[in-house]
Amino acid sequence: NFTTRIQNKANALALRARMALSNQRGDFYISDAVKIIIAVVLGVPMDAMLAYGIVVAGLFASMACATMFSIQAISFVQLETPGHLVGKVIALTMSLANCAQPVGQLIYGGLFDALRGNLVPVALGTAAIAFVIGLVTFRVLRKGLAELQAAVPGAADAR
Repeated sequence: NFTTRIQNKANALALRARMALSNQRGDFYISDAVKIIIAVVLGVPMDAMLAYGIVVAGLFASMACATMFSIQAISFVQLETPGHLVGKVIALTMSLANCAQPVGQLIYGGLFDALRGNLVPVALGTAAIAFVIGLVTFRVLRKGLAELQAAVPGAADAR
């Protein structure tokens, strides 16, 4: 039956989104912890190559979390958007994210130049801002997932 197959696919998508969001809080914590570690590395005198290695490893972990978040966010947008608008909404979302990057880099670079002698406040400020953005985003996604589960029959049972 066609409607049963569609309903099963919707239930499977809701389950995948739920599983992804249940792991998402860990991604935020890891990414923020990495930013705090980078702040410590910038504030503590240590061998340049060791500091470089720690910063690179930290940024690698942070970008891995960002990639996982991006995948989960796009899945959420696909679930929440009407089918005929999915491409347009995802294109707009990606455009806004890409346009925001240079602005953030400008601010970050300006702060690094202004506080050249003490980069710890910049790194801690970045961690704090990322943490707040992560909390807000997590709450929005969790609320949307709860609404999705209420709208799709059987999605809450598919744990």
